[in-house]
Amino acid sequence: MDSISVLVTGGNGFLGQHILKHLHLEADDLSLREIRVLDLVSYRNKLDYEPTCPVRVYEGSLLDEEKVREACRGVQAVLHIASFIETKMFPNKSRLTEVNIKGTQTLVDISKEEGVPYFIYCGSVTCVQGYEEVLEGTECTLPLLPENKLLFRHYGSSKQKALNIVLQSNGDKLPQGDEMKTMALMPTTMYGELDLGCFTLGLQAAHKNNGSMPKTGSETAVCQFGYVGNIAWGFICGLRTLIRQSDLVAGQYFLIADDTQVHPFNKLQQEFLECRGLKYTTYKIPGFVMYLITILLTILGYLLYPIYTLDSSLTYSGFYFTQTSFSFTYQKAKDFLSYSPRYNPEESLKASKQYYSSMDLS
Repeated sequence: MDSISVLVTGGNGFLGQHILKHLHLEADDLSLREIRVLDLVSYRNKLDYEPTCPVRVYEGSLLDEEKVREACRGVQAVLHIASFIETKMFPNKSRLTEVNIKGTQTLVDISKEEGVPYFIYCGSVTCVQGYEEVLEGTECTLPLLPENKLLFRHYGSSKQKALNIVLQSNGDKLPQGDEMKTMALMPTTMYGELDLGCFTLGLQAAHKNNGSMPKTGSETAVCQFGYVGNIAWGFICGLRTLIRQSDLVAGQYFLIADDTQVHPFNKLQQEFLECRGLKYTTYKIPGFVMYLITILLTILGYLLYPIYTLDSSLTYSGFYFTQTSFSFTYQKAKDFLSYSPRYNPEESLKASKQYYSSMDLS
């Protein structure tokens, strides 16, 4: 195979950093000539590995057509990871639209104009996660949901619309006469090095509350999480397959997870609290109390909305996430992408605990 250049959007972020790491680790097998990074923030290597090929950095927005064209010119594959993530009570809907939908459309259009033959989109499990309990779901049993049935409605909808833009572009003609081949991966919620999401927020809350945080959520409902290194590895497997066996996978989406044990949310959070010398309180806030709090906050938020935006991360959707079982399998990715987790659960937890035990909580 001829050498290739790969562009990673959002390469400076949580997942993006791990994807770059694994691109470097597999540079020979993928015949990588160069890795390019397009991000709002200038890229720097934040993980522990030795680079194996050149990295070229482009600092700019997905909406900056000139910068996007510059980054896409001459590349053979785009891994589109960048997105705006917000699941607050009143998310910035205009920014979700601008970045996740319009930004994706701009990137796809310019990629086609520049003759990029391979395009992989990072979707989100929020595209298929609703209010119903799901155990061991698959791509067949977890269809893309209507916006009003999505658990995280505005964010999930923006990711879903972007996913459709990418998949509907599969087979479009390129200037050189070839066809663009596209696919999408939909990862589970992640943990691990560089995480600034739910587990880090829990650690910060406990740190500010004299070392402990109240326990909430169901003790029986299970939540699925995946180690970020394994999710990143899924993108390497996807890229390899799209290049070498595009007819097998092009135009499809794949759920990506790993073998992290499916537990109630509190179980994994407790692992990370304890490695930091933090803990849950001995008491638990009953579910019905949390339900009432989130409902009252929502009502208050709407009453105040004309004059003040209640910027609360405590939402009914977030609470419901910890109350309702949701899990899926990665069998399709295993069958079609030859994906299997690169790191076992013990290795994943060990690496993650090293990060959470030393990260800055201020």
